[in-house]
Amino acid sequence: MSWQNQIPDGVGDIERNGDGFTGSVSLPVEEDGFFGRSCPECESPFKTQADECTALPEVTELHCLTAGHATSRASS
Repeated sequence: MSWQNQIPDGVGDIERNGDGFTGSVSLPVEEDGFFGRSCPECESPFKTQADECTALPEVTELHCLTAGHATSRASS
C-alpha cells in the first residue's frame, strides 16, 4: 500500500519539496469558532479564533497571555 492511501483525515495539499513534504492540516473548531492551544512554556490553555488566524499572514506569532511566550502559528 502506498503512503498516499494512508493519509489521515484532515491532511491535504501534500507536495514533495527539496526538504521532504509540505501539506495542510485542518484543526477542529468549537461551535463558537475557536480552537484550543497550550503554551509550550507554561502549559496554560488559551483559545484562538479560527477565522482571525486563517486570515493572518503566513508568518504570524501566537502569544500566551500568562507566560508571554510567542510561538509561530505554523509550529504551535
